[in-house]
Amino acid sequence: KTVSTYKTRLLLKLNAHSLVDLIDWQLDLPAEQL
Repeated sequence: KTVSTYKTRLLLKLNAHSLVDLIDWQLDLPAEQL
């Protein structure tokens, strides 16, 4: 369970990071403004 939980959290972090990058790209705003 510990390993799967760690993998799930890691995947969630990666997905969240990708989502932020996608939103940042769509809004066409520099990262400093966020």
